[in-house]
Amino acid sequence: DVMEHVFDLTQIHVLVEHYLGGREFCVAACGPVVSREGMLTKLDRPFTFCAIERALDADERIFTSMDHKPITKDRIRLLEAEENSDIIERLYGLADSVMQSLDIQTLIRLDVREDTSGNLYVLESNPKPDLKAPTGDGTISIIAAALDECGMSYDDLIFSLFANQIDVLMSRRRGSAHHLLQLLETQ
Repeated sequence: DVMEHVFDLTQIHVLVEHYLGGREFCVAACGPVVSREGMLTKLDRPFTFCAIERALDADERIFTSMDHKPITKDRIRLLEAEENSDIIERLYGLADSVMQSLDIQTLIRLDVREDTSGNLYVLESNPKPDLKAPTGDGTISIIAAALDECGMSYDDLIFSLFANQIDVLMSRRRGSAHHLLQLLETQ
């Protein structure tokens, strides 16, 4: 009845997914060029980082949208390497696989659920994840939450994103980067 009602109102197909219970995680990944303390390095794989577990309230079955309930430090839990090495490795591997399989060249955040058997399922891939700069108001960006653990600042993250795009233009689409080359030559 609800599906028919939504379709009648919108005239758009309705997709209903089976609810997947279990722990919910996020992991971020971007291109291989990484800035730390303003110094660039290029990895041989995508850079995967920020493995966190979403802390669901007792009355939440899914993580409430940040539009309805702000993301604060008490709503996420950084996964510590010593006690969570297996899940971190699996999340990083999943993010790396998605990046390479789909040839993604920009920052993404994967939202992932683990079922009761320990299988990981990608709920969604966010190509424009929250990049809010850290502030003192108590809210937090999931992407920026674990930058310290990576030896990075927020500025390093933003610099990494720019550097990755320049790397893609220079190595894969050199012809489209002529404006950048002209700009560099005039400096």
